[in-house]
This record gives sequence, C-alpha cells and structure tokens, in this order.
Amino acid sequence: MGTSAQAGRTKLPKLQLCANVVARSQTKYQEALKVLNDYIKASYPSKQEYDLDHIRSSFLDEGDNLRLTYEIENSLLNIKKKSDKNKYTPQHGQDYLELANNALKELITKTNIINKSSVMSQEAKQAFSAEYFDSMGFDELTRAIFEDLTTLPEDMQNGWLNSFYIQLGIRIELLVELYNINPSEPPSLDFLIDTRKQIKAIESFYMQSKNGMTPFEEENKPATAGRPQKPQSFIVCRYQADAQRAYDEYKKAAIDVNAQILTPEQVLEKNKDVITSATGRIALKPIEKAMSDRYKANNLIEDLTQQLKNEQNVPSTKPRAGRTPVPLPDRIKKLKKEVKQLSRFIEEELQKAENEGAESYTKTMLLLKKAERRDLRYGLKRQGVSPNTSIEDAITSNESKVTIKMRQELKEVDNQIDDLTKALNDIIK
Repeated sequence: MGTSAQAGRTKLPKLQLCANVVARSQTKYQEALKVLNDYIKASYPSKQEYDLDHIRSSFLDEGDNLRLTYEIENSLLNIKKKSDKNKYTPQHGQDYLELANNALKELITKTNIINKSSVMSQEAKQAFSAEYFDSMGFDELTRAIFEDLTTLPEDMQNGWLNSFYIQLGIRIELLVELYNINPSEPPSLDFLIDTRKQIKAIESFYMQSKNGMTPFEEENKPATAGRPQKPQSFIVCRYQADAQRAYDEYKKAAIDVNAQILTPEQVLEKNKDVITSATGRIALKPIEKAMSDRYKANNLIEDLTQQLKNEQNVPSTKPRAGRTPVPLPDRIKKLKKEVKQLSRFIEEELQKAENEGAESYTKTMLLLKKAERRDLRYGLKRQGVSPNTSIEDAITSNESKVTIKMRQELKEVDNQIDDLTKALNDIIK
C-alpha cells in the first residue's frame, strides 16, 4: 500500500489567504494611481499641487462612470457565459445580479447629485423621459446616443444619462424578479442580451467622448488598430473597487476568527513578502509540461468530438457573428497531430534519461508519474467528484465506472511514485 502524502499545495488559513489578496490588490491600485498621477503631471506641467488634486478627482469621477458601466455589462455577460456552458447556479444569478444592481444604483446616485444642482440637467431629464426610451432597441439607442446625447452640453448629458439609468433600472429589476421566481433557471437570455447591448452602447459613448482620459494619454494613443484604449482613470477605479472587495472579504474572515482588523495599508506592510516574492506555481519541467499539454489536448479532442456529434444530430441554422470558426473536424485533426508530437517528445526524453544512467532515468520517471497523478486528480474533478474520496466510499456512493477506474489508476500511480522515490533514495545512498 502507498503511504505518499496527499498531492497539492499546503492550504493557508482563510484569513491569510484574504490578507494575501488584499496585499496584491492594494499594490495594483497604488501602482495604477501612480501612473495616473504621472500622466496628469505630464498633461499639466505648470499646475500647482492643489490644482492637480482637483484635476485628479475629476478624471477619477469620469473613470468611475466607465468602471460602473463595465461592472453591469460584465455581470450580465457572466450570467450568459455560465448559462451557455450549463454551469449556471442560483448563487451565480444572485451574485452577478447584485453586482449589476449595485453598480447601477451608484450611477443613478451620481447623476442625481448633478441633477439636483443643475437646471440644464433637469431640463434634459424631462425632455428625455420614460416615453423617449420606451421600446427603444439597441439600434435606436445607438442612434439616440450619436444624434442626441453627444450633441448636448455636459450638464444636459447628465440629465439624459440619469433618465436612461432609471429606465435601465427597470430592466435590471425585471431580471431580479425573474431570478426570484425561479433561481435555478437563468433569466431570459434574449432580454439579458438586449439589456447588455444597451449598456455597451453607453460604454461606447464614454470611450468616444474620452471621459476620464488625460491629455497625455490622448496625445500618446497607439496608432495601430484594435480595441479602444481604456483611460488610466478607469484602470485605477477598477483596481480600487477590487481592492475594496478584497478588504471586505478580509474583514469578514478576521471577524470570524476574532482577529485584529488591520487597515489595507497595514495588511500590505505586513504581507510585503507576498508582493516581493515570486507568486504562482514553480515552472514545470519540459516532460511535465508535455504530459500536461497532452492531457489537455486529449480532453479537448473528447469535448470537440462530442460537440461534433451534437451538431450533426441537430444542425444549426443560426448565422454566426464574427469570424468564421475553424471547422470542428479540422480542429480535432490538428489536436491529434499535436498529441502524437507530444507523445514522441515524452518518449525521447525518457530514452535520453535512460542513456544517462539509473539516477537520471528514475528522476525522469518520477516526474512523469507525478504529472500523471496530477492529470488523474484533475480528471476526477472534471468529472465532478473529489479526488480525495477512497475507492470504497466511491463504490458505496454508486460512482460511475469511469471514475472508479480513474481512482484505481490513481492508486496504482501513487504506489509507483512511492516505489520510485524509494528506488531513487537507494541510488543516491
């Protein structure tokens, strides 16, 4: 029987994990803010520090508008993605709709503040009322943005946007109601997609009107085609929001274990080693990476083959948007060729190690078996079961023959790793 320790990383306490996330997110926020400050100073070299503070606040306020619209759009997109992959859960619906709703409320609050102090904003809100937005589809809204919104003075733009956000709130409320009626089912995807398109149109307005973009960024935009450059103020606001969410999770974890709650700056100072030391997994050796790549390619071949069968049974008549995808048979053929090349490389590495002697061959075999164990454990997770369950418990739980066989293979590999480890120790002695 094998006696090897359970595979995987040593798990840190939740509080420490949360503190690490706070340290990293706080560093990203501070670094992004420094870049923005440099851009502002480059844009306004003759301004005093007091004036620069006011300018920075203005840019950050505009960048936050874009950040909030992205928060709504990404939340709706995530619901659609989970639904498309049949991975939607009630928790996903609750979390993403809550994010979208909270972001929208912030936008309404921000535009309301200006609306209360600006007569022009109030006039625009009345002119572009609920009737104006009634039954407005994406194409009509896009036209309205370019024909109405972009031609208005800034304060009147605020009234237009305030009215739009209130109407968008009705849509989000309906999505929440649909969720509450049946949390297990994703809300109407057609309605969700249409709502997401509308908020994307507003994103385009913010991007094209250069809201939040410093003159330095405007002057140094890349000449090459591609996605529009996002303002640095948006990046700062996004990292700030991420840092705040991370800190909120940290506070919850600290309260759970009755620990002292530090400020974000104190958490960063205490956990500086997380930032200065290399993060992530140790780089894989070539044979380990080849094993991992081969396993992933085989999994993808299996998924694509199943997808091809499904498409043959139910032919799709819906036209695809964007580029024409590579046909599935061609993708499968290419992946099979890749698997053959990887298998040849693994065999060559083993042969090379065998020629170098017993110690080199044993070490290489040990790497190979550990990679095989890692793949098997991941494969069990992919099947939706825990890799740590014993074979006996799995049989009792009526697991499938596929996962039982994988568990038996995993047990054999564990025993082989133990034998190879003992053999290597004997050789080194």
